Amino acid sequence: MLVNMKRYNNNYYKIEMRNSMFKDIIKGLLALALAGATYAYATNVHADTVADANPIRVSTSQYYTKVSAPKMAARTKLTIYQTADMKKKIGTITAGKLIKIKRLVVNESGTPTFQVSGGYITTAKAKVIVPKVTTSKKYFITKPVKVVTKAKVKSYQTVDLKTKKVLIKRNAKLTVKAISWTSKGYPSLKTNKGWVSGKKTSIKLIPKYKAHARAASAYDMTTGKFLYTKNSHKRLPNASTTKLMTLYLTYQKVADTSATWNTQVKINSHVAKMSRAPWGEIRMKPGQRWTVKQLYEAALIQSSNEAATQLGIWVAGSNAKFIKAMNQQAKTWNLKDTYYYTSTGLDNDDVAPYGLKVTGSARARNYSSAYDLTMLADKLLTKYPKILNTAKKTSAKVQGHTVKTTNKMLKGKAYYQKSLHVDGLKTGTTPAAGQVFVGTGQVPGKHRLITVVMHSSNRFADTTKIMNNVYDRYVLN
Repeated sequence: MLVNMKRYNNNYYKIEMRNSMFKDIIKGLLALALAGATYAYATNVHADTVADANPIRVSTSQYYTKVSAPKMAARTKLTIYQTADMKKKIGTITAGKLIKIKRLVVNESGTPTFQVSGGYITTAKAKVIVPKVTTSKKYFITKPVKVVTKAKVKSYQTVDLKTKKVLIKRNAKLTVKAISWTSKGYPSLKTNKGWVSGKKTSIKLIPKYKAHARAASAYDMTTGKFLYTKNSHKRLPNASTTKLMTLYLTYQKVADTSATWNTQVKINSHVAKMSRAPWGEIRMKPGQRWTVKQLYEAALIQSSNEAATQLGIWVAGSNAKFIKAMNQQAKTWNLKDTYYYTSTGLDNDDVAPYGLKVTGSARARNYSSAYDLTMLADKLLTKYPKILNTAKKTSAKVQGHTVKTTNKMLKGKAYYQKSLHVDGLKTGTTPAAGQVFVGTGQVPGKHRLITVVMHSSNRFADTTKIMNNVYDRYVLN
C-alpha cells in the first residue's frame, strides 16, 4: 500500500497545531480563572487577614504574640472591636469570663489582637491571661452570687492575693461582687470581705433549702425570675389562696366601674345560710347590708368564706357567673394548672348544701400550682399594690366583729421575723390541700419576694426558711 507522505505530514502538522492552540487556550483560561480568584480573594477578604503579615511593634513581655491556649480569661472588663485596628467599639466582655480564641491578628500599627466571636480584643497580658483551670470541678470559674466559707479563709486587698486583709471565720457568708484571674492564671473572687481564692476547698455555694412542702417556689418580682422551685407545676388543691383571684376581680370592678369601696351590698340568703356552717367565720343575715370594703377586709384578713362568696356574687351578678369569670381570667393569664369550682377554695361538697355548687362532681375541688399562684400574686400586687395595706393588718373591726389575721408571719405573731419584712399575703387550709401559703415581703432596698408553699405540714416554718435561704443565696437588688 502506497502512502502519500507529504499529505500525511501536512495533516499531522495541522493536528499538532490544533492541539497546541487548544492547550494554549486552556492555559489562558486557567490563568484568567486564577487571576479572577486571586482578585476576588484580595478584594473580598477581611482587611485584617492581610494584616497577618504585619510585624509586631510592641513588647512581647506585655502582649501575647501567639495563641497560647484555645481559651483566655478576662482579667478586667474587655472591649470588643469591630476590626483589628481597634477603633470602633461594638461590645464588651465581663471580667472573669473565659473567651474562646479563634486566631491572632497583627494590625497595621503592629499591635497583636485576638479574633473572638463577634470581633477583636486586646492581647495585653494585664487584661487577659492563659487560665490554669477551665472547668468548675475545683474552682469557681463563673461568678457566684454568694458563697460560704468551709474553713478559715484569708482575704486579700488585690486580685493577685498577695497583701493580706483579714482572716475570715468558718461558715461566714460572703457576697461576691466580681470574679477575676490572678497573674498566675487562677480565678479569685472579690467579696464584701476582700479578695479570696476561687478554690472550692475553701469556699462553697450556700446550699439550697429543701422545703418540706410538696410544692414550693420563690420569685423575684423585679426580675421576674424564680429563685427557688420544687414541683412548681404540680397541680394541688389550693384552698383559700383561691380568694386572691376573688379579690383581684373585686379590685377590678371597683377600678373599672362606678362602684366604690363604700358601695352597699345586700347579703344573699345562700351566703347567710352558709355563714352558719361549722366552718363559718362571721354570722350574716339575709338582706343585711355590708360595704364592699367590709366584705373585702373580712375575706382577706380572716379568710371569711361567706364574705368572699358574697363579693363574687356582687362582682358578677351571680355565683355561677363569677366562677365563670374566675376561670376566664385564669385562662387569659395562661394559668394552665388552675381551675376553680368555688370562689372561696372550699370543696364542692362543702358548698353544695347551701345551694352554691356550680359545676363539677360533688367531690370536685379547686386546684392550682406553685407557679400559677405566684403568677396570680404577681398580677395582683403589680396592678393593685394597695392590697398590702390590708394584708399586713393583724386585725380589723368589721360590722361589729373583730376579724383576725390567719398570717402568722406578721408582726406580733408566732413566726414573725423582723428581717424578712413580710406584709402579706394569703393562707389556705382544707383536709385535701393541707397547709398552703402565698407569702410576700420586701427588705428595704431589695426586690419584692413572692413565696408559695403547698401541702405543707408547717407553712410558716417552710416559708421562713425559704425566704432566709433565698436572701442568703441571692443579692436581690
